[in-house]
Amino acid sequence: MNVVLKPGGVVTLPAEVIEGLDLEPGNQIAFKRGPNGEYTLEKAPEGPETAETGPAREEFRRRIRAAVGSAGPGPSPEELMALLRGED
Repeated sequence: MNVVLKPGGVVTLPAEVIEGLDLEPGNQIAFKRGPNGEYTLEKAPEGPETAETGPAREEFRRRIRAAVGSAGPGPSPEELMALLRGED
């Protein structure tokens, strides 16, 4: 079965797929790449396994927290303004 890709990567799933996966508005869908390059989709598990709340998101947050402030203090506001004004 074929669907049309709309601007922004939007597709409308056929009713047969929605019913077959028991999907409801707000459910997440997991796309998985197979060994031969093909993609399948399935209803994503609910709970901590989803991308929005699971380990990947926590790892992302951990990395962001670790990076905050790692570049040093940088110029003071006065130094930055002098630089923007072209003052020596």
